[in-house]
Order: sequence, then C-alpha cells, then structure tokens
Amino acid sequence: RWFERKSALFSAGLRDMDAILGRDDRLVEKLVDAASKLDVNFVAIIGTPVPAVIGTDYHALGRMCEKKLNMPVVTIDTDGMELYDVGEEKAWLALFQTFAGNFVPENSGRIGLLGLTPQDTSDLRAPEKIRKYYREKGKEAICYCMGAGLREIQTAGNVEKNIVVSPAALKTAKYLKQTFGTPYEVGYPIVEELVPELDYQGKKILIVHQQVIGNAIRAEIRHRCSCHDTEITVAS
Repeated sequence: RWFERKSALFSAGLRDMDAILGRDDRLVEKLVDAASKLDVNFVAIIGTPVPAVIGTDYHALGRMCEKKLNMPVVTIDTDGMELYDVGEEKAWLALFQTFAGNFVPENSGRIGLLGLTPQDTSDLRAPEKIRKYYREKGKEAICYCMGAGLREIQTAGNVEKNIVVSPAALKTAKYLKQTFGTPYEVGYPIVEELVPELDYQGKKILIVHQQVIGNAIRAEIRHRCSCHDTEITVAS
C-alpha cells in the first residue's frame, strides 16, 4: 500500500551496543521525536531479532513511552524469525484488545472484515469491492486496517458479525466473540472474482494462497462444476 500513500514506519536505528546495553532512553527519545512530527493517535513498537535475543521487556518499554507521549503505545513482541502471519496475528489481537470499547452488539447493519491486508489479498482494491458487495445487500462493510481506522476499531463491539478473511485474524474474532458476543464466519465474500471460467471437470488443481481464501476458491470451484472426479488441493 505504500506505493500509493506515505508510510509512518520508522527504524529505531540503534547501534548494537545501545540495544545490548539496554539504553532504552535513546529509543524512547527517537520515538517521541517521530510521534511529535506526525498526526497520530497511537504508537506501535514492533520487535525485531536483536531485542528478541537480549530479552527486551516490551511492556516496560511501552509504559516508558506512554509517560513521555501521553498517548497509547501498543507493543508487539515479534522476533523477525517467523512468517508474516504470526506477526499479523499478534498485531490484530493487540489492536483490538487495546482499543475496542465497551459496546454491545446491535442490529446495526454493519459487518466487520477482519484479516484484510495487502499481503493476504494481493489486491489494494479489495476493500472497495467488498464494501460494494455488502452495500448491494443493504449492509455496511467495515474493512479494518484497509480503509477503516482507529474509530472503527473502538466501536468494533457493535457490528452484527465479523467475517474472517485470513487465518491471522481468527484469534481476534474469537476475542471479540468472547468479549462482545459478536458472531463470526470464516470466508471471502468476493471469491467469485478470483475463480476464472474454465473447465474444471476431471482436473487436478493446486491452489496456492493463504488458507481462508484458498479454501473459499476450492469451495467455489466445486460449487460451479459439481464435479466429484476433480482433485483440488489447497497449499497454504
């Protein structure tokens, strides 16, 4: 998405010895400086390999920064050693645990989309298409983190239901159900556009995608051709 808009992503730029000796004051100083120059509502500190190796206390670091910034600081204890969806899962959960307010689900006509990111859909226009899809059904789609911002996360408790479009957001959907009673479904609402019109009868098909969309594509192919002799494998 950063081909189309500016990124508010910064590297701490600390020297190895600064990190190893725990000179957290230098990181806090840089973070406060960056936040003061931007119009932001919160700050996130994302872990990388070096602080993971030396056992950085992210919660303590977050509290130090909050005192200086006077705004919420979210800390994500990633270590740079795992696949992107592991970090996404932690980030989704931290965002909603920190900011989702005490709302009761209501018949609002609002549908929450969880797990929608450029990595998971490979389509920057996916939110626009999904909003149109639900608008035609008389509903309003809230595409968290792709179009919808902090205000929508704060009111996440009053959507009718959530749609989980990638595995990374499943824990968050379960958290929202436990906290607010919001039901959720797993799937991709506009999967039809991802499946070309082809003859699938009797073929061996390999679908390479993240698991939710891969499963949705497989189900769509089976729905279209009603073919029992077609072998479809999802590699996720």
